[in-house]
Amino acid sequence: MRLDGGEIGVVSRRQGCSSGLQVHYLRDAGGAMITPAEPRCCNTGLGGISAGLSEDQAATRFSMKQIWGAQASL
Repeated sequence: MRLDGGEIGVVSRRQGCSSGLQVHYLRDAGGAMITPAEPRCCNTGLGGISAGLSEDQAATRFSMKQIWGAQASL
């Protein structure tokens, strides 16, 4: 998804934060990859979701292991 600040991220948990969604940021507003993906709460003044994007639209490929670690293979 694209966030209000221009970053690209993926929702990693619906109830991940006391105020809502936990998002792993994959690209910063300038388009640079963030490695490792950085988890943040989406509704804490850092901006909300401005658009849903496909992987092609986001120009970002990632594996679920990058987001959830070893739990992704369960």
